[in-house]
Amino acid sequence: KSLFSLFIISSFLIISLSQSVDALCNPIDEHALLQIKAQLGPNASFFASWQPNTDCCQTWSNVGCNNRTHRVNYLTIGGQETGLSGQIPPAIGDLTGLEV
Repeated sequence: KSLFSLFIISSFLIISLSQSVDALCNPIDEHALLQIKAQLGPNASFFASWQPNTDCCQTWSNVGCNNRTHRVNYLTIGGQETGLSGQIPPAIGDLTGLEV
């Protein structure tokens, strides 16, 4: 009976850990997005949801991720209402999952 309980608990932990890992934004993508934020306007309200150690695939506005790879595959930045200005930051090149 105790061996069966240990098996159930172990299985639950493995499933829980794998789901939480899958839900997280790729750390390379998160770093690149934070670099973009820093260069374009770290205080702009446009970036209010872009906070370190949060899931960029789930909680960051204007960012989308591939459901399978969890890599950023689209990013929307622009428009006069954003209050952003400047050149496209080089860090955008680190978002290798972007799709046209």
